[in-house]
Amino acid sequence: MKEISHWVICRRLLSMVKPVSIAEVLVMIALALCIFLGKWLDVASIKERGIIINGLRSTKEVSDGNVPSMCSGAVTFFIFRTLSSVFIESKGILFSVITNRIVEDMTSHVFRLAIHSAHSCEKKPTSLNRVVERGNKKICKVLGKVLTIGVPTFYNLILLFKEIHMMFGFRYLFPVLLTVIAYTVYTHVTLRIRSLYRKRINDADNLASRRIHECIANIDLVKACCCEEMEESRLAAIMRIMWSLKLSDKKCVGLINFGQRTLFTVLFVHVVFKGSTDAAASRMAIGDLTTLFSFVLSIDGSMWTLGTIARDIGSWMTDCTDLLTLCDELERVAAESCETATQDAVKDEGSLCLSRHTKSLGRTPVSIEVALGGEAAAIEFENVGFSYPQSVDVLKGLSFRIMRGERVGIIGRSGSGKSTILRLILMLHGHTGTIRVDGTEIRKISPKALRRTIGCILQDTLFFDESILYNVRYGNPSGRMDEILKGCMDAGLWEVISKKGLDSRMKDLSGGEAQMVCIARCLAKDCEVMLLDEATSKLDGCAEKRVFELLMGLEGKTIVMILHNLWMTEYMDKIIVVDGGKVLEVGRHSELMEAGGMYWRMKTMG
Repeated sequence: MKEISHWVICRRLLSMVKPVSIAEVLVMIALALCIFLGKWLDVASIKERGIIINGLRSTKEVSDGNVPSMCSGAVTFFIFRTLSSVFIESKGILFSVITNRIVEDMTSHVFRLAIHSAHSCEKKPTSLNRVVERGNKKICKVLGKVLTIGVPTFYNLILLFKEIHMMFGFRYLFPVLLTVIAYTVYTHVTLRIRSLYRKRINDADNLASRRIHECIANIDLVKACCCEEMEESRLAAIMRIMWSLKLSDKKCVGLINFGQRTLFTVLFVHVVFKGSTDAAASRMAIGDLTTLFSFVLSIDGSMWTLGTIARDIGSWMTDCTDLLTLCDELERVAAESCETATQDAVKDEGSLCLSRHTKSLGRTPVSIEVALGGEAAAIEFENVGFSYPQSVDVLKGLSFRIMRGERVGIIGRSGSGKSTILRLILMLHGHTGTIRVDGTEIRKISPKALRRTIGCILQDTLFFDESILYNVRYGNPSGRMDEILKGCMDAGLWEVISKKGLDSRMKDLSGGEAQMVCIARCLAKDCEVMLLDEATSKLDGCAEKRVFELLMGLEGKTIVMILHNLWMTEYMDKIIVVDGGKVLEVGRHSELMEAGGMYWRMKTMG
């Protein structure tokens, strides 16, 4: 997905605040009045408090008739303070009218788009619900904090600077401005230092995301090798590192807060000494000194608020970006697939969506361990059908039997459903009809129990960007080193290991060498049943022949191979010819050649 710049995000966020009705225009006007009147009255109440204190010059003056004026000042202070609180609190209530409308519009918009591109949404590793939830919260935070807190706080600072200059002169304003500048520079520098921690946290987060992405991309391999728990452990280790870095980040935030507080503490102490000296010399009234203290504390609070917003704005913008990027992607997908989705919806009224149908059955697999033995067929398909969501049928009424210890080759044209057969045996998809392994219907078998008894090489060369040893051992994590090395030698990896070592990364290997690693992984697992989907397609002729001879020489193994080189079929105990999702022919090489059907045409015409 195309990344959106922060300036574009800011423009789009501000455009959301644009009133869409007369009522919202009135709300925005009232909001602006609340912001400016609230802060002006807050500063005015501070000044009025100083005036009241100045009125308490002596007990004699109080008794001589200053009581009415003092009461009048107290009432004025009360009115200013109360109205200020009313206006300040009202702005949050008024702005919630806008934010509620924004959240409602955004959620409805994403939901509407997701309906039109549901299949694409299902493929996303990030949960749509979580992206929308976080994005909506952060949009409200960004707009709310900036418009109802950031803008009023900045306006409050300007008012305070103006009042300090008018009441006390530049000699008091200068240290305040100097402290504000030092505060800003310190915050900027420390935030840059903190960004180093944030970068390391992001690196750890990216590593965790890459790990999750690889597991999802290779989910069939993870399931087939029963390595779910191992992947969870690796991810947990990465997360522990990330949380440790986040703890360091919290310490850095504590240092930032400590420095900020220290700067204004120094300013306050300076103002106390300087103001007390002026008050003792009768150059400043006690009420004015109190007002000055209140101004300094108010500036401290305002700078603290702005610093907090600046510190958090980055993470808020990240979630806002995620949501807006998701909207853009959904809009693109919906625009491209709107017509297709409509046609599919009509088609689905008379067809069966296999995956959803199987899920809706609510069957919970019984944990039955598979122990291959006895007289039952190793693998049996009976009237099996399968189709992907919103797609035509891939398999239609497929039926065949594979006996224990047989070498079976499956051939057919591209797209005929050969690879799907192996994926159904591994329970990677739902299906109609019946599939039995060792006489037991696989829906009654625990997927893990089944997959532990099966070694597989799937159509794509699936591996992790780790070492050779890690990938070979992946099929049998508890295997001994001698078993791992034997699998490597049988797969023809010994020369590669001698040159590059077991610790060399998979990205340094060629396509053929990577396929040898997949073969070694399957051999090291040493299972009774082996499912091989074009397992030697990337090997050179000599290596392919040697690996094939090794597989044919394995004693007591049931081997099901999808073949791309038809010379291999002559060594098979049984050949299954598949076309259009159906079994056309089953038999040995000699029998099918005599029949003169599709197999004969493939052998003679290529």
